[in-house]
Amino acid sequence: MDKKKQSKGPPVKRFKSNDDDDDVELPCSFEDQLAGMECEFDSPQAFGEGPENQNTNMKWSRPQPPDLDPKVNKLVFQQLDIDHYNGQPLKDMPGSQIGPVPIMRMYGVTMEGNSVCCHVHGFTPYFYVTVPLNFKESNCHELKSNLNKAILEDLRSNKDNIRETVLEVKLVKAKSIMYYKNDDDTTFARVSVALPKLIAAAKRLIERQPTSFGLMNPSFYETNIDFDIRFMVDTSVVGCSWIELPPGKWSLRTKDNSVKPESRCQIEVDVAWNQFISHQPEGEWLKLAPFRILSFDIECAGRKGVFPEPKHDPVIQIASMVIRQGESEPYLRNVFTLNTCAPIVGSQVFSFQSEAEMLSKWSDFFRELDADIITGYNICNFDWPYLINRAKHLKVDCFDFLEMARVTGVPLLCLLTRGQQIKVVSQLLRKSKGAGYLMPAYHSQGSEDQFEGATVIEPKKGYYADPISTLDFASLYPSIMMAHNLCYTTLVPPNIQKEINLNSDDVTVTPSNNMFVKAHKRKGLLPEILESLLAARKKAKADLKEEKDPLKRSVLDGRQLALKISANSVYGFTGAQVGKLPCLEISGSVTAYGRTMIEFTRAEVEKKYTKSNGYKEDAVVIYGDTDSVMVKFGVKTLEESMELGREAAEFVTSKFVKPIKLEFEKVYYPYLLINKKRYAGLYFTKPEKYDKMDCKGIETVRRDNCPLISNMMSTCLQKLLIDRDPDGAINYAKQMISDLLCNRIDISQLVITKELTKNDYAAKQAHVELANKMKKRDAGTAPKLGDRVPYVLCSAAKNTPAYMKAEDPIYVLENSVPIDFNYYLENQLSKPLLRIFEPILGEKAESLLLKGEHTRTKAMVTSKVGALAAFTKKKEKCIGCKTVMPNDTKKALCDHCLKNEGQLYITEVFKLRQLQERFSRLWTECQRCQGSLHEEVLCTNRDCTIFYMRKKMGMELDTQEKTVLRFGEPIW
Repeated sequence: MDKKKQSKGPPVKRFKSNDDDDDVELPCSFEDQLAGMECEFDSPQAFGEGPENQNTNMKWSRPQPPDLDPKVNKLVFQQLDIDHYNGQPLKDMPGSQIGPVPIMRMYGVTMEGNSVCCHVHGFTPYFYVTVPLNFKESNCHELKSNLNKAILEDLRSNKDNIRETVLEVKLVKAKSIMYYKNDDDTTFARVSVALPKLIAAAKRLIERQPTSFGLMNPSFYETNIDFDIRFMVDTSVVGCSWIELPPGKWSLRTKDNSVKPESRCQIEVDVAWNQFISHQPEGEWLKLAPFRILSFDIECAGRKGVFPEPKHDPVIQIASMVIRQGESEPYLRNVFTLNTCAPIVGSQVFSFQSEAEMLSKWSDFFRELDADIITGYNICNFDWPYLINRAKHLKVDCFDFLEMARVTGVPLLCLLTRGQQIKVVSQLLRKSKGAGYLMPAYHSQGSEDQFEGATVIEPKKGYYADPISTLDFASLYPSIMMAHNLCYTTLVPPNIQKEINLNSDDVTVTPSNNMFVKAHKRKGLLPEILESLLAARKKAKADLKEEKDPLKRSVLDGRQLALKISANSVYGFTGAQVGKLPCLEISGSVTAYGRTMIEFTRAEVEKKYTKSNGYKEDAVVIYGDTDSVMVKFGVKTLEESMELGREAAEFVTSKFVKPIKLEFEKVYYPYLLINKKRYAGLYFTKPEKYDKMDCKGIETVRRDNCPLISNMMSTCLQKLLIDRDPDGAINYAKQMISDLLCNRIDISQLVITKELTKNDYAAKQAHVELANKMKKRDAGTAPKLGDRVPYVLCSAAKNTPAYMKAEDPIYVLENSVPIDFNYYLENQLSKPLLRIFEPILGEKAESLLLKGEHTRTKAMVTSKVGALAAFTKKKEKCIGCKTVMPNDTKKALCDHCLKNEGQLYITEVFKLRQLQERFSRLWTECQRCQGSLHEEVLCTNRDCTIFYMRKKMGMELDTQEKTVLRFGEPIW
């Protein structure tokens, strides 16, 4: 099949570094599938004519777009995705008129809910390179000509038919962002090329033979900036911002025009890169368009013992749910099912006689819905590839998923996958562009150079019954960078400190012995970025207090949190040695200041708050970590502790350079200090009532521990901190240990879950070995890559490694496999318990908790599987006295107990009713969780404790029903 004939639109270009010609970003498996789609499907109406342009269902379809006249009307939309592709230039658009050219593409939604695709023309990629002092404007033409020729000769296949590679070379004056070297500008050549991928080729060729291009020892700047980020910076576009196309500046694509639509969007337009307006997210432009968010899940009819395969196993159901951004409830729920299924409350059910018809109709639904964001559990690794391959197998040719790729758009994808560095680079580029600075192209090579991190004041462990005041530095690392003007642009290199004649009043020498110029000589870019971020956060928090609308409140809250994270990530950006622009002089200076400030705070507090200065007791700093210190003032009431905390914060703040600020934030009362980064206490911000029980570094929420640990820790802490009953906490811990050893703890409390993240692990691990074991039992239901694997540790021979003891909890329940309770006591419970109680009990903690009378009674469970199970035969026992009954009898009672038959029957029926009631409660809880009290419970969430309790209760109920039936059918 001719691939070119099948391609109905320009391919999406994703973020890619220009460091190297061969630096190709490997697509994920789903992207591989999408890439292969264009040569597998023949869709003659791929664009502009699909179901998305048919209003078959008002709930599914977007509203009709308005009649737009580009000469009269403006177009305003919120862009969600930005990418670029290579295409042919449009007449009257800026930029090169010789194809191919890069064309930006913005996808978005109007406030009315119409989808928009905006093609942006004329923006060209470029980079900077240093030139010799004698390099003149007249040399630019020679550099352009020679470089153009060299790149053309270097192109391996030139499948894009590039005829002109270098578009322009011009001289510019700018400064390097690195180092303070007075305020003299440097001359750079700005080289504009035809396509983004040519930047790496140009850089490589110049580096190889610089003299061929009239250059000497050239340094390169901004060659490693992603093209999409470059576009966003130069046009002041930020992620998900509102875009306005003014009247007379854009053109509309229609089927009747010479330039046809290429997407499935309702409105498709063209505009020059310098003719649109990007509104900053402030005031009116903080609003959100009604994005459509689709969540879906598929069900397959697999063969027993075999994991579903798209060539053999049909898709039997596709369930979908759609919500609009800003609404609290989904407006659309439907299920596409093969044949029939039971009615589902609140959902439309569409039944189909053939699988091919079902897939085709769901494809129509998907395109007509035109979702902006698509989500679902593991859809990229399973659901999408399975649907694509199943449709391919059934030759469902209208199952076109090419447009689905648009929801993995660059701006949002960056937030999810690329960490903090790309965000700081974007901010740094925006700020440096306005100030006339250029970013050098740094090649990450890693380094063994290290800088010392934050300080931790040695904790004075113990249980403190008196209030402990906590003093916190507000935005510590950002405030240090602002206070001392720490930046790339203010760093004075050691080798030129004498040459630039700086006075001691002009520079700051940091505790790590690095030198930075003060703000009156040059204000740093990083401090300016931080000031704007923190000022914006302050405004967002102020607006949040005043705002009443729930949607706007959530937007403002998300904004202030994002601004906080962004500010804190600036320091990390400078310390990331494998990054875009690491600078250990900055990061090392920041942590050095942080260490001295913590120690200074301790010294000042302990020097001022003493009996000799008129205070009740001598203050003691019992712990300090990174940006906070815990102070015991020796007072007995919360009010006194809070008052002294505020006073101490103001006193110490006055000793620091602005904007460094020490704040009084909270009091812990009581306070359990276990070790470094491990503590718990009742958190008070007002004396009337505690806000919460605050725990750090204690096993109360970790998912790789069994629920028993977190529940026990929470209850023990509650008894210690809220009830202030240490004896009660000790007795509770002993009772739980006794219950564990006597098999009185529900199995749901013993389940450990871990994610199966890869196929090969260096060492054997319990969840991996269990997954392999379950695959041999039944490949269709075995855990897959990315799943969380639940397991319990079972009894085995002495010295058996833990990974061989792991077993599926359902298998354990069904076969009465004995659990290794000693393992749970020694490897799960002991350490967390001792951490909590050692500050109280001291060295006696282990002997009191883990040894003694409460540990001597243990339960024994007989397994239904195993070596001996094959040679054993179960015999019925008398329900009354438990005597073994003769082999041939079917009676429930022995002759001795027959006289009490009525009483025993009523007892067993009563047990049955109790079990039915408990099972009913669990069943109802599961129905509530799934959102309906009228539907069958389909949940198989093995991370849920109620799932195992329901399963166990169901088995006990079955057993009890059989016991009652042994008395025979009741005769009335």
